Amino acid sequence: MSKKVAFFLSGSGYLDGSEITEATSLIIALSKHNISVDFFAPNRPQTNAVNHLNGQAVDETRNILVESARIARGKISAMNEFNATAYDAVILPGGFGAVKNFTTFLEDGINGSLQADIKKALSDTITHNKWIVGICAAPLVIALAMRDAEKNAMLTFGQSDSATDFLPALNAWKIKHIETKINEHCIDKENKIITSGAYMFHDAKPYDIYICSDFVIETLLKQLSNH
Repeated sequence: MSKKVAFFLSGSGYLDGSEITEATSLIIALSKHNISVDFFAPNRPQTNAVNHLNGQAVDETRNILVESARIARGKISAMNEFNATAYDAVILPGGFGAVKNFTTFLEDGINGSLQADIKKALSDTITHNKWIVGICAAPLVIALAMRDAEKNAMLTFGQSDSATDFLPALNAWKIKHIETKINEHCIDKENKIITSGAYMFHDAKPYDIYICSDFVIETLLKQLSNH
């Protein structure tokens, strides 16, 4: 039986949206394993816009859905159209946009929350007992969803020293962080979560990201095949 996943994008570009190498590596891995993909993104303004040439914020307003359509080649729907019952899993690439555009963590820290559209989408995903895959910074989004669902989950950002801004929050939310290497992942079978560090390892090369992405998708496929 064919598998189908929903792919949640937060823009285009690692400083204010989805990390492009991570997103495309995951998409290629999904294609390699013949897993059908539908893309979704919030239809609202980004938290900010960044000039990726110099890393500086710019005085522009960009729409998350419009920017995400660059990666999805235009075939993308607004997040409020997502229906968890239609999918076997949800995939989240990293990039600062996962934190900036899906959560209020940068402003509120431990007291941060998910934005309403992504909160509903992930709450429905958890309620319907679907798998969630997140790499790089995206596990923070998953952690918030698990906190809201009152689940004591486990996940990884890779090495703890790459995630010092996140770890106090995870501890407060009763989410366990598992140390992993660049070529490793964390699987929480009880809560149906697969996570990996990806570009949280700042010296990672593009091929490392592809290998990481392929590995987590292979792991997802094995879990889906077991049920």
